[in-house]
Amino acid sequence: METKEKIIVYNRAFCLISETFVYQQARDLAQNFEVHLLAREFTNPHGFDYSIFNQHLVKRPKSWIGRVAGKAIRTWLNTDFEMGFQSYLRLRKLLKKGDIGAIHAHFGPNAVEIMGLAMAFDIPLVVTFHGHDASRLLKNESYKKKLPELFEYASGIIIVSRHMIENLELEPWLEKVHVIPCSVDPQKFVIQKNGRSSDAIRIVHSGRIASTKGVPDLVKVFSELADNYPNIELHIAGDGEELQRTKALARERGHNDKITFYGRVSQEQVRDLLNGADIFVLNSRTDANGDMEGTPVSILEAMCLKKPVVSTIHAGIPDVIQHRKNGLLVPEYANDELKACIERLICDSELREQLGEEAQATVKKSYTNKVMRQRINRIFEEI
Repeated sequence: METKEKIIVYNRAFCLISETFVYQQARDLAQNFEVHLLAREFTNPHGFDYSIFNQHLVKRPKSWIGRVAGKAIRTWLNTDFEMGFQSYLRLRKLLKKGDIGAIHAHFGPNAVEIMGLAMAFDIPLVVTFHGHDASRLLKNESYKKKLPELFEYASGIIIVSRHMIENLELEPWLEKVHVIPCSVDPQKFVIQKNGRSSDAIRIVHSGRIASTKGVPDLVKVFSELADNYPNIELHIAGDGEELQRTKALARERGHNDKITFYGRVSQEQVRDLLNGADIFVLNSRTDANGDMEGTPVSILEAMCLKKPVVSTIHAGIPDVIQHRKNGLLVPEYANDELKACIERLICDSELREQLGEEAQATVKKSYTNKVMRQRINRIFEEI
């Protein structure tokens, strides 16, 4: 039997509720490589299958003796990767075998953290940037100063949208840069009968209720529309720091009975919710701290299920959606334009169908997990 090359995938935690894409990429790599997951925490809110991976938990030292020993190890290896002595011994045994083909670090700070370890054991490093690590975090001078060294050492730099080239100042390393958005599995996101008994038009948001998502503004826009269209509903799936504020706003605007909050949901619940949607809205924007998204997976999931999408000209979204062809786009923070686009879809079922058809075709052509798996695997095969 042919022995597969080994790849270490590093993320501080597997697999946070909002980071399903990290698991999916690791799972895709596991079809061609022997994948070892390296993390400080393992959690499984989605019930994913982890049996296909080797798992390695790295703990930080707790005692003062452990912290002193950990600092000595970091100094010796010239790495920022913090670990206890026992964790170091286990990790050293894995890395010294000489059969690790590469380390794949998700998010810039994690790549910076593990870079010294990769260099110490002469292991190629691939880094994927997803969003905040190529926007808000760049205000951290210590992090930003380390990026040129990371780019110089990295064998591959994966970004999920083209705007990151400018944000990260990647021009000197373009030969290493690969624009590979996250993807959707069309075998999991399958159109199903929703069994709805109501004729209401359902507008759905799926994603974290955070400052980059603009959900409070979506609630304001919906409330204005609900004054004129009594047959519309708003369904909001997700958790986050703006959830309570958004709920309070829904009560204040007087249409709380037409707005349903689901909180944190599983991937299966997201799929079911999207199947029952008539319109999907993601009101993404750059927040006050400069935080940006990459290419939101929730948009791809909705498009895969043939849903018309209303979103914003933000980050990687225009890479996926062409205005009036496979979705509708408005500028960031443009509530009037957002309202007009949603209203247009409320009133025009033929346009909803047309945009949904084009959206699904776009995903099946360019954004399936099969397409992305081939592109990512090629990077590691060529290292």
